[in-house]
Amino acid sequence: MIKSIYILEKLINKEPIKLLKRSKELLADFSNGYAGGWYFCVPIFFYDALDIKFTSQNKMKLWTQGSTFNFSTGDMIWNHAYPYCKNFLSDDKKNRIGVQVQSSAPCLPKTKHRLRNSGKVNFTIFKERNDSDSIFIWKIAGNYSLSQDEFIEFLIKGYSQSLDHNLNLGAFI
Repeated sequence: MIKSIYILEKLINKEPIKLLKRSKELLADFSNGYAGGWYFCVPIFFYDALDIKFTSQNKMKLWTQGSTFNFSTGDMIWNHAYPYCKNFLSDDKKNRIGVQVQSSAPCLPKTKHRLRNSGKVNFTIFKERNDSDSIFIWKIAGNYSLSQDEFIEFLIKGYSQSLDHNLNLGAFI
C-alpha cells in the first residue's frame, strides 16, 4: 500500500519535462489479477481507468503507467473477494463494502501551459446489511465526491484525507 501511494504521488506531481514519458512502474502489482495490497479489490479490467496501457518503449512492448485516471459511471468495486477477485485476501476487513461510480470527469495531466486537473468521481458507498429482516443484502451508506486522484487513494487505503470516513476503522458499521 505504501509503495502504491508513493507512485500515485509521483504521477500526480510529475515535472513538466517528464510529462510525456509514461512510467514503467505501475500503481500496484497485478500479478494475481487485481491490485495487490489495496483495501479494495481492483481487478485488471480497470487498467484503462488507472491509465495503464500496453505501449512500446525502446522497441519493447510493456505495460506502462500514466496519470490520466478516468473511472466511469457504473464502475463497481468491492473490498472483498467476489467472482473477479476470487483469491483476494480480505481477512482484515470486518465490513463488506462496495463503491459504485455515479458520475465522473477524467483527469487532465499537467502540461507546460496548464496545471493538472484531477477530475472528479461522484460515488455511492454500499455496506452489507446486518439485519436479517431485510430482503436486500446491501444498503446505501452514503454518497460522496472525490477527485480521480483522491478516489485512487481511497481505493488503496480505504480512506482519503479529503473524506472524513476511514473504512479501516469501521466508519460505516
